[in-house]
Amino acid sequence: MHQIYGELGVPRKNRETSLGHPVEYKCWFNMIDRCHNPNHADYANYGGRGIEVCERWRTSFRTFLNDMGARPSSAHSIDRRDNAGNYTPIIVIIYKIMKRR
Repeated sequence: MHQIYGELGVPRKNRETSLGHPVEYKCWFNMIDRCHNPNHADYANYGGRGIEVCERWRTSFRTFLNDMGARPSSAHSIDRRDNAGNYTPIIVIIYKIMKRR
């Protein structure tokens, strides 16, 4: 399981488990990682453009899960209404169907 450390803005004492939602946890972790970890492969497209995860979500998977709920199906993915906007409860589209490539 992934670990979130202080350099991503999450205090060590607040590390959480997946709470029985491993897919949503991975989504949460990756969202934070690509926005706040300069070593992430996609950082240039997210954090490098100034996109951040709000503190409410960055510091608590439980809060993210309570706000977002479970992913409806494997065809759904988290998305933002504004491609230049931050990940916040107001900007994020709950889940949308992923486009097949």
